[in-house]
Amino acid sequence: MKKIQLVVAVVCLALLITACSKSTKDTLQGSWKVSKLSLAGSAQDPEVFGPFTYELKDDGSYNYTVGKDESIKKESGKWSVSEDQKQINFEPAAGEKYIKDIKSASADSVVLSFKSFTMDVNHTLVPNK
Repeated sequence: MKKIQLVVAVVCLALLITACSKSTKDTLQGSWKVSKLSLAGSAQDPEVFGPFTYELKDDGSYNYTVGKDESIKKESGKWSVSEDQKQINFEPAAGEKYIKDIKSASADSVVLSFKSFTMDVNHTLVPNK
């Protein structure tokens, strides 16, 4: 009888932990800035290119901004997370869809990986406060 109670308690605890866990989409929602940038494995200062910011909204829309002053580039559209929670899909209002791999995602940091032309790029994001 005690074994059955123990098994039931473990199953209930596992279900409770799973139910309370945030999904990757929930974790990604918010305003983020690129704090680290890697191009072809070489660390770069993201400020050289101007600030990079991502705003991922809970309604599935996003804003992405790169640069400052006259050189600013803005993009907006729809975003979603793949079923396996390993990729973020961007569908700009103007332009072609693209995908970035989610290497890690937490409330404090997100690492995205993708190819730009033939170069491997990594963005390490932190909350934009």
